Amino acid sequence: MTSLLWKGMAIAVSAVALGGLAVAAMWPRADVTPPPRVATLRAPDRIIVVIDTSASMRGYFTGKTEFKDTLATLIATLAQVRVDAPAASSPAAPSSQPVRAANGTRSAADRTTPSTRRTPQVSYYFTPEAGSPLAPVDGDSTLLIRRILDGGVTFVKSSMLQDAIGRMRDMLKQDPGAVGVLITDGVLSFSNEQIARNTEITRENIGILAAEIQTALHPDRWTSDVHLSVLQYVSSFNGVYYTYRNAPIKLQDRPRPYYVWLLGHQDRVRFLVRLLREQPAPLRPDHELEIPQRAAPNPRVLGYSGRAGTWFRHATHRLTLTDVTITARKAATFYVALDLSHLPPDTASLASLGRQLKVDTEFVEARVTPRASVKPHPRDVAELVGATHYLEVVATNFSGKDGRIRVTLPDLFPDWCAAASIADDREAATEPMPRTFGLLPMLTGAAGALRPVDRPVFTFDIRLES
Repeated sequence: MTSLLWKGMAIAVSAVALGGLAVAAMWPRADVTPPPRVATLRAPDRIIVVIDTSASMRGYFTGKTEFKDTLATLIATLAQVRVDAPAASSPAAPSSQPVRAANGTRSAADRTTPSTRRTPQVSYYFTPEAGSPLAPVDGDSTLLIRRILDGGVTFVKSSMLQDAIGRMRDMLKQDPGAVGVLITDGVLSFSNEQIARNTEITRENIGILAAEIQTALHPDRWTSDVHLSVLQYVSSFNGVYYTYRNAPIKLQDRPRPYYVWLLGHQDRVRFLVRLLREQPAPLRPDHELEIPQRAAPNPRVLGYSGRAGTWFRHATHRLTLTDVTITARKAATFYVALDLSHLPPDTASLASLGRQLKVDTEFVEARVTPRASVKPHPRDVAELVGATHYLEVVATNFSGKDGRIRVTLPDLFPDWCAAASIADDREAATEPMPRTFGLLPMLTGAAGALRPVDRPVFTFDIRLES
């Protein structure tokens, strides 16, 4: 349990058990401009699947590996997506029913208004030699799955990741309704010829490669708002692993991470990510990252659950407390309900929120404390609909007529990104935890292109009035 003391105030962030699910806690204010509304999830009109077939990927395709099972299942799942026809041209009307979890879950493909069903067009490509266009895959999804499982994939010597992203970008910019899906080991590298001349070029100039990722994803090169989701998986690996120096290391049944990148409009990318997240293994990712991260948490003070002290919630402003009285013996305790369902689990975890949540106050002191549960009051049932997280606020001092508590979640990388990145992979055969060379610089380059400066995931104010 962690207690955090913020400037001018102490506040308590608590995780709450609701409907059998552990949820976290936070709080907002009423007379501040609300966060941008997250668009209704829409299925893509087209899905462009790009499979990295550089030499460094061969070990994932060799022998019995989780990678082959996951890739085959992913291809089959994308080929079977069924969505409503209106999703192709306009946002679907928001459902009047809450999104359910666990038993009774409505899949992402079923969260639109019933209408004529359709299947997005899915096309498949292999990465070519560096400098060449993406190579279309002959045949349908069934034939591609057979090639993957039967060892029929051909590999190239060097297909640079930044080139593949640029090629996929060129296809996506022609079709704003499309989503690109890139399956890759996520390793940045210079060409074989450049490495042969200077074996340290990749490590010494990793920033240049990150800048190439940033250039490939820069908003000026797109016709619409672009969103990136990166899903991490781990698979056994049987074959040759190439270090940043291009030195071969033979690995046998060693775990290696790989990634699924999804690029496109935010609501269409999130549609596919949620679809994969709701699937059983092997499609459910180990970790997720969004760039940029956005949430419209719909914060509201709960009038009764966990309530203590003297205060009333404003009749129309759900983030304003009136008639607040705080004494040395009598604090004011209240909870704020939030909907963070659109955020990746790594970002929305209680541990991550407890570390990254920022609280700023004026004329009030409070404390923020993570908790395991809260008992919902029957009179708050309507307010609890759609809530996934809660913030417990304990205000212990209040001076003046008005006080403000500002809650902000900065747009930062979740912890797994740094933990999964390595700057020297020459010990790949013996390292206890599999990591990816240059992962963090690569993600930083992507964030430099897609993440607006100083724009948080969300921010809101709570007002206290005497």
